[in-house]
Amino acid sequence: MPGPRKMFSERLARCLFAPGILLAAALLLSSCAGGGSGAEPKSSAGTANRVYRSSDFGFHFSYPAGLRAHDFHRDYTMVSFKGAVVTNEAVGRDFVDANAPDLSKLPPRSVLLLIQHWEGGPIPSPDEQEARFPLRASSFAPLHRVNLPAGASWREHPFSANGWNFVADVYFGPQAGRSDRTAIWRIVSSLRFRSLRTGQRTGHGFRVLKKKDSYPVGYVGRLSANRFLIRAPHGFYGLGGMAMSMPSKFPCPIRFERAKFEFACRNGSKRWDRMGRPLWKGASNRDFLGVLPAVKVGQDGHVLFSPNESAFGWRPLERRLWGNSAR
Repeated sequence: MPGPRKMFSERLARCLFAPGILLAAALLLSSCAGGGSGAEPKSSAGTANRVYRSSDFGFHFSYPAGLRAHDFHRDYTMVSFKGAVVTNEAVGRDFVDANAPDLSKLPPRSVLLLIQHWEGGPIPSPDEQEARFPLRASSFAPLHRVNLPAGASWREHPFSANGWNFVADVYFGPQAGRSDRTAIWRIVSSLRFRSLRTGQRTGHGFRVLKKKDSYPVGYVGRLSANRFLIRAPHGFYGLGGMAMSMPSKFPCPIRFERAKFEFACRNGSKRWDRMGRPLWKGASNRDFLGVLPAVKVGQDGHVLFSPNESAFGWRPLERRLWGNSAR
């Protein structure tokens, strides 16, 4: 079994290269982010609900007065973590060594929920599917290769909402009470995100467009000089830029021709199909228009458009978007 310091290194590496989470950071910050003083809370059973609201990410959830909820922010050399933590324990200031995430230092009846976004390291993919709420306990997977007290459990669930990528972690100590366990899962199921506004920015560089019902199937609209939004039967996508160059680079001003559902140079003979594939003889991959698949529908129905990802309009992507009408 790896030691605590090695476990922290492995956990931080997972945060940099996969949707992992650093629970030790949350425990550290639960003592440093404004809620670490006072007597140990009582059980959450039978207490009135309160509401936590995140000003950074726009999510909110209900929690009983017997639990404590607050935000946190932790910076490391290559990555930072922000989010919210809910616990039934006042984590002492002696539990501050982020290199030793030994959960056995927590009281055995501890319960903890962590909802966290991370920044830094590799750029997260903006093409993650938006989560469906409420989140379910069954979607949380147990973590392996971590040192836990006998009878304790630690489960996590990565998800995306309004263009943000998160991971939610749930930890139960070996003697955690049934009422507190139930309260944590009720908090999870109450998690929601506030409504967006057309024109604002959200998540990893997404621009908030109008709601999806404003765009009928087959819609093609110009978002900028040479960037288009398209609604296929099974989703939205963008078209613009050259797939093997910067998105702003174009061979010519582009127009859309609805009769053929094709794109063409305004002042030349070059043409592209609905997926940006070049239609002239002798064309190569360098002639593909960039497909921007990171177009999704946010939690309240607004379309979110990101210019930060491009791809080729290969047949599998076309079939995914257009279904049986794919040519």
